[in-house]
Amino acid sequence: MVVTKQDGSPWICIDYRALNAITITDAHPIPNIDGCFPHLGKAKCFTILDLKLDYRQIPWDKEAKLKAAFSTRYGHFHRNVIPFGLTNAPGSFQHRINQILTPFLDKFVLSYMNDILIYSGTIEKHYEYVKEVLMVLWKAWMILNIGKCEFFVQELIVLRHLFLQLVRCLPLSKMNEDCL
Repeated sequence: MVVTKQDGSPWICIDYRALNAITITDAHPIPNIDGCFPHLGKAKCFTILDLKLDYRQIPWDKEAKLKAAFSTRYGHFHRNVIPFGLTNAPGSFQHRINQILTPFLDKFVLSYMNDILIYSGTIEKHYEYVKEVLMVLWKAWMILNIGKCEFFVQELIVLRHLFLQLVRCLPLSKMNEDCL
């Protein structure tokens, strides 16, 4: 069926419950928030990147395309990327993001699904880190939702998923003006 999104554009909805019922679950874990706290201890500068289209940026192999094909009165179709609603979509997406960001993870980057947090202690280092991460994402053809990204901020106020909880534990009052 086709539904209308908030912005007025159409969205195709497919019921994947039958496919999900016979799918072998992917074992790739979603990050645990408790493991992230130690990495942010001395961070003073932050950049938050939001990936657009999340799962829909991950290509499917030919066999997977055939399993989730669908037909309408206008023809038979298949998706070239992972659609929303499949059991393994979140784990597969996190796995792909971790592959792309492997050199940076837990050094100056944390990732949780489509949110990427770059952190550093100085503005000079932060500039280098942001440039490196953006270059790697560009080479991997990952698209940013620029309207939801925040660059070179000193305070993390409103974030999704993991980062919302991290903000409550950061000593924001003790931060200096390194990022201004």
